Amino acid sequence: MNSNKADKEKKNIIPDHEHDDYNNYFDENVMPDNSEGVEKSYGPLNRRPSFSSLYPALIISIIIVFFTRIPGSSSYGDLLYVSGETVYMNHEYWRLLTALFIHADALHLVSNLPLLLLFGMLLFEYFGFIGFPAVPLIIGAASNAFTICFYQSFARLLGASGMIYGMVSLWLVLYIYHDTDRSMMMRIFRATGFALIMLFPETYNPATSYLAHASGFVIGIISGFIILPFINVRKEE
Repeated sequence: MNSNKADKEKKNIIPDHEHDDYNNYFDENVMPDNSEGVEKSYGPLNRRPSFSSLYPALIISIIIVFFTRIPGSSSYGDLLYVSGETVYMNHEYWRLLTALFIHADALHLVSNLPLLLLFGMLLFEYFGFIGFPAVPLIIGAASNAFTICFYQSFARLLGASGMIYGMVSLWLVLYIYHDTDRSMMMRIFRATGFALIMLFPETYNPATSYLAHASGFVIGIISGFIILPFINVRKEE
């Protein structure tokens, strides 16, 4: 009986050379773990904006503050606002731009400047002069031209809200396209959530031109798609 048991044990023993063949097969077919030595690649929007990218938006903000003081202290203020009469009847087209730089009061000014500084910095940092202020100024002028078509000819429109809403939507389009660190669905989800939280009005103010806000936002989206083939993320300097 002991001999039979020994014979069975011998049958279950794998010779050394078979062990070597097995180990060689395992080593050749198992992928090596090199995860520790591989650096994760980041998308072009991953870097933090430099403080110097705030300068263009800061200069525009200072100009806005200066121009906002003019209507209350000088007759030159009458040359800055925009209306259907001044543009479409008197052909004073410069007003489409100058109206962006004057605001009704300090509250109007304070409500616009933070977003102007934030998105002006982001657009300039990643997309240069085209990102800000070139395209946003065009968006603001186009928003004014569209909005005054729906108001009475003598109604005065002033403020940078249309431009700023256009800057936000312009940034969101460029963000969704260039933020390759995340999936497309996650980018769209984040952009939509941000737009709803930051831009949706909490209260209704009859003195506010929500049409200018909406038109600026839509024109910003259209502008973003138009410039996508012609604009790339700036390399870090």
